[in-house]
Amino acid sequence: MSAKLRPANPCALRDARAITIVKRDNIGDFILAKPFLDAACAAWPEKEITLICFPQVEPLANLFYPRWKTRVIDDKNAYRGISFLPSKLKRELARWPVADCLISLRAYRYPREITFDSWIPARAKIALRNQCYVRLLPDELAYDEIIESTAPVTPEISREILNHQALATHCFGTSVPLPSLPSFSSLSSLPPLPAAYIVVSPFGSAPIRDYPLPALAEALKAIHAKHKLPLVITSVEKDTARAETLRALCGSATQTISLAGKLTLPQFLALIQKSAAVISMETATAHAAVASGIPAVVFLGGGHYGLFAPWGDPAKVRWLHQRMDCYDCQWNCRYDHARCIHEIPWQAAVDAFDAVFLNSSHS
Repeated sequence: MSAKLRPANPCALRDARAITIVKRDNIGDFILAKPFLDAACAAWPEKEITLICFPQVEPLANLFYPRWKTRVIDDKNAYRGISFLPSKLKRELARWPVADCLISLRAYRYPREITFDSWIPARAKIALRNQCYVRLLPDELAYDEIIESTAPVTPEISREILNHQALATHCFGTSVPLPSLPSFSSLSSLPPLPAAYIVVSPFGSAPIRDYPLPALAEALKAIHAKHKLPLVITSVEKDTARAETLRALCGSATQTISLAGKLTLPQFLALIQKSAAVISMETATAHAAVASGIPAVVFLGGGHYGLFAPWGDPAKVRWLHQRMDCYDCQWNCRYDHARCIHEIPWQAAVDAFDAVFLNSSHS
């Protein structure tokens, strides 16, 4: 299939009154996009902005951008409709108000997402060049302007952050800073917590991206024995039983508190920001900690290394990884387990924690 870009309209953004911004991603991805969204909020105070997002980030969208309209898309049901009920879904989207301009912040787009964007009514559409390994549909099928991001990835700036900086330069004529979060302080409904503690987030968005619990427990026991800080384990509700398994592996000599499945999103962010440090998989917890300046040790696999992480101040964050020749497999692992994560020695996590915690103590 071949397609050509329609002639770019340089006035699409300048003259637009209604702009739709598409950010269908999870919490960590939303945090990475926040600098661009903040810039849009500041640059377009008089424009009518609609933000399309997933349900899990709606609380943050409403909190950060209260004057915007938020349209929540259930990813499973909406994209299932593309395959099984395309006519129904297309008719539903056709009833949406027509935007003057659509901006897609999703740079990792599967064919179903490109199809979905092509059905959203807008007079002009702007997107980043697709960086997904599945490229069955050309970007030009859905978008009028394609923005390239060619800056090199560094340990401080991931590809996703560079994407947003390139898009900001195109839309606003200026770049944007690294992601940061405002202060969250609502912990009133939680049980009393120690004055200082370590947040442990042992589960990512998919099990293949998790560090083995027995090895993680060994690292946590060593860190607790050295630093005498209690461990607060957090996870979504479906992982509560696995969180209890980790507590059991840590043993009675290690002080652990489980808040798995017990936190609202603002409480979860406040918990991170009040912590002494964070130990996490590459998930929302890690990105929230780095964006809040909290010392962090993060287990990072090679499935799409460099796309979302690493990033941040190297003095405050260590992204632990085991480089292999099969990196960038898009999590289509050739082994029965992700060796790039499983073969990270647990002692490496202990040493990394000592380094970032010492840097924090001296800063």
